Amino acid sequence: MSKRKLEPTFDHVPEDLHFREDMADLMLSNEISFKRGRRVCANAIKSGSKGVSDVAATGNHGRNLKNVARDALRLFLKKRKWPPFYLASITGVDPSTLEEKMQVPFWLPHELIYILDTKSLDPQGLKSRQDLDRKAEEHFQNCCRACQVEASACYSLGMWIDGVPFNNDRSKSIDVGALNFPGLQKDLRLPLFVLPKDLCCPATWEGVAALMKWSFTILTSGQMPLERHDGMPFTTQDSKRKAWAGKPVSHSFLVQVKGDWQAFKQIFQLTSWREAVGCCFRCNIKNSQIEQCGSAASWKLPANRLSHLDNMERIWRRGQHINHFWGIPFFTCEQVYIDWLHTADLGVSQLFLGSLFTLVLETLGGDKNKACRTLWTKMQKFYNVNNCQSRLNIFKLSMLKGKNNPKLRSKAGEGRELVPFGVEISAAHLGSSEEHEAAKLCAKLLAQCYHYLSKDSFDKEKLLSSIDKFALQYAALSSWAKSQGINRWPIKPKFHLMQEMIFEAQDSLSKSWTYQEESWGGLVAAAARRRGGKFSFLAIGKSTLLRFAAQNDLPCP
Repeated sequence: MSKRKLEPTFDHVPEDLHFREDMADLMLSNEISFKRGRRVCANAIKSGSKGVSDVAATGNHGRNLKNVARDALRLFLKKRKWPPFYLASITGVDPSTLEEKMQVPFWLPHELIYILDTKSLDPQGLKSRQDLDRKAEEHFQNCCRACQVEASACYSLGMWIDGVPFNNDRSKSIDVGALNFPGLQKDLRLPLFVLPKDLCCPATWEGVAALMKWSFTILTSGQMPLERHDGMPFTTQDSKRKAWAGKPVSHSFLVQVKGDWQAFKQIFQLTSWREAVGCCFRCNIKNSQIEQCGSAASWKLPANRLSHLDNMERIWRRGQHINHFWGIPFFTCEQVYIDWLHTADLGVSQLFLGSLFTLVLETLGGDKNKACRTLWTKMQKFYNVNNCQSRLNIFKLSMLKGKNNPKLRSKAGEGRELVPFGVEISAAHLGSSEEHEAAKLCAKLLAQCYHYLSKDSFDKEKLLSSIDKFALQYAALSSWAKSQGINRWPIKPKFHLMQEMIFEAQDSLSKSWTYQEESWGGLVAAAARRRGGKFSFLAIGKSTLLRFAAQNDLPCP
């Protein structure tokens, strides 16, 4: 459950079981199939290996390869503390019948918290808020006062929703929902649901929202439910839930929700960059006004800021139904966090670096492909000198071509590492012309913004000053390029969102960014990769969550 997938260690088991644990890790992380793992274990026994006889016997008791995956998962799930799946009927899209009700497996927040309460060695430690940002801490305290409960006895919770590709050619994606504990100084993320995008429709998210609202309402009340979310009595599959009914559970409050702009629009119905009513859910700025920037920008005035009710009115005026997510107790638009990774690393920084590298290639002269190879060589030297972790594997001219303007095609971490390289390369190769001087200054100011992000160097005034100066300089550069008919330095709505994020920051942005979630989502996507079988909510959700549960137990003894 850590930020990066670490090399597995098996010190917790005897040496003669290390091979068994290693094979289990390979199968559960989807690096090899269960059938292949079963065959390797069977051959290992013939070579004298011990401790894998139970794995080799999966699939009709070892007589054939039928149901190997099912049997292996059951084997590896023994003694795990995860709750049983909560199966709910959710509307999805079926290619033959269009929309219909489908079974979707969930792990619900209130059931996960109940197990942590009753089985964890240190439930009080999981309630830590040491790393919680100030805005979330203030909201958490308000929730505790409203419910008249002690803050030390409650959990502060976060939720992350985003899409990740999960097949080899990246043509299909899953939407992953996860529960996290933003106050902890260690990474802990628990999956809630896995939904194939191809099967989702607006009614799907309405059903998911209703279930999440029900679960978080239970956590607010502090008592386990007496019936299912739809008011029906528990079924025969809910035997554990019958035993939990009416028992106390720690009060818990949702203080952070993170995701990308698509999730905010599709799931939470907030405005997107194309909408005429406005491209921001923090202020009333229009798409045609995104060049407004600096300390004197009108959108910063109190009269132009949007409240939670203002956003709900926007949803209603667009003719949309306000979904159940907004019915979660105490949850408002203030708890929806703009994300640095999607806004800066995959937005503003890529646009700026794309234009900057295009300008540098012009100064190198000659054949553009040859100039590109020269820039790639300098980039490699920068990587080695600075011991960069996230590097581009290749750099070619086509990676600087956006849809209408230059844009660096890279992953978030790769673009982030190249921000200081932009300062270095611009100082070395740009001259004293108007465009060159402005580009060099923008590169320095953008690098300053990145410098002041972390907890060790966070300085609100310096960060705000840096983004204001960068925005003003970049806007002037963009305006100049338009007047000259030069296709560089575009301004997109994320340019405004980046300013919004820093303008409202009360604490280091590293406390709420999504780098860990994105890496963790990749591990879930690997577990979701299909090797055959049905393509349905139930099949994909169940196999993915079971793999995760078999590989990672809850933090319980």
